[in-house]
Amino acid sequence: MNKSEFNFVIDIGLGLTFFISFITGILKFKESLLLLARIGIYLPAFWLNFIHDRIGILMGIFVLIHLIAHFRWIKVMAKKYI
Repeated sequence: MNKSEFNFVIDIGLGLTFFISFITGILKFKESLLLLARIGIYLPAFWLNFIHDRIGILMGIFVLIHLIAHFRWIKVMAKKYI
């Protein structure tokens, strides 16, 4: 896997985990659950929390890999602007 493919995989992972974390984060609000219950959709809070927490950890791992992969570029840019 070359560098471009690696970056693409990491970016897709970051995007998907962000999206899932964002949606489950919104759904965790009491108001969201009540609104969905009104239209007949019942989501168990346990599973929302479970998915949100695990995806958040996975997103953190993707961010860490992303930062490690781009450390040289970050260092060069920091020196340029500091």
